Amino acid sequence: MFYLLDKFYQDTNDDCLGSLLGGFNPYLFSDSMSADPAAWSDWETSVKKITSEELLTSDEAFQATKIFVSFHQEEFGFDLSWLIDNLNTMTPYCEEWKTSIRQALL
Repeated sequence: MFYLLDKFYQDTNDDCLGSLLGGFNPYLFSDSMSADPAAWSDWETSVKKITSEELLTSDEAFQATKIFVSFHQEEFGFDLSWLIDNLNTMTPYCEEWKTSIRQALL
């Protein structure tokens, strides 16, 4: 999720998205964990809405990403409707998502 959203941020420099990304940037700590435990908890909650499995498929991770972004817009007032619109036009088979998955696996 981080790599896909970071790509959107690099393309737009959107302040709301930048604020959201700051909480779970995997480069802030050597163990690649979220800087914000609440953001990690929000991610886990989003995942649980999709599956109870510990390992996600690409499709499940993509769906959880959409839930996570929508939650942050609704719960915390982030203006991310443009991002939600973009995510809703994408599929877990699009090149942007595949590239994000490859980055995460490095």
